[in-house]
Amino acid sequence: MFIARSKSLIAACTRLNGNIALVHPVTVSTTLSPRFGITPLSFTIQRRLLSTNNSPLCANIKLDYFNIRGLAEPIRMVLHYGGVKFEDVRSPLPGWPPKMSESDKDKYRWGQVPCAVIDGKELYQSATITRYFAGQCGLIPADPYLAALCDEYVDVQRDIMIAWAPAAFAPTAAKKRLLCDDIYRLTKPRFLDVFEKIIKGSSSGKHLVGDKMTWADIHMAYAFDHVEKLIEFDVIKDHPSMKKVCETVWNVPSLKKWKETRPETPA
Repeated sequence: MFIARSKSLIAACTRLNGNIALVHPVTVSTTLSPRFGITPLSFTIQRRLLSTNNSPLCANIKLDYFNIRGLAEPIRMVLHYGGVKFEDVRSPLPGWPPKMSESDKDKYRWGQVPCAVIDGKELYQSATITRYFAGQCGLIPADPYLAALCDEYVDVQRDIMIAWAPAAFAPTAAKKRLLCDDIYRLTKPRFLDVFEKIIKGSSSGKHLVGDKMTWADIHMAYAFDHVEKLIEFDVIKDHPSMKKVCETVWNVPSLKKWKETRPETPA
């Protein structure tokens, strides 16, 4: 183990088995064990995800889902943000809404996808998988309360997506429009206005938690991009701070490239 330090500390890393994955520049605060004679340090570095051969970032990662954005898209976004290589397995869409056949259900622990396979070990539930990789990619604050705020905001975003689901499955365009107006009227004060206030009151004005990107930001960009594509309605049209968060996420080079090059799918 070593730490390289100078008047302006530009690099720090732990080398185990020679495996280091380079990702985005961030400000890092870390505490290292006093028994090694190392005291707490705060420094700006070119972030290196420190990993051994047993780490997910050096593992063989497979993400199994349908050939749609759906519940797997925030997972894909987090992995692309972190520069993590993975196999994006996309099964043909069985119908709309997607419904897995009984024979296919037997292949998965809970009879559903997405499923992340990390060196042969399976992990299920979209939020769980997204949070897991977010932790590996530096997208979860070290402070437990701030980390919990990220969880809270993601859960609320998922509530918003559920609220808009009826419009996505409306039988006619006229019915969809009526539903959009009704759902917007209900969700605006309960959810959208609250998020707008939270972002305006943040230290950066462009992130949900603190002044750095978290997985809550990435999930917000995913949620409203996904919903708006399904319902053809600008959900956050009157919420400029929420739009700013989403724009900040999509302006990250790796995510901008992903959005431009990802497969065109109906959902």
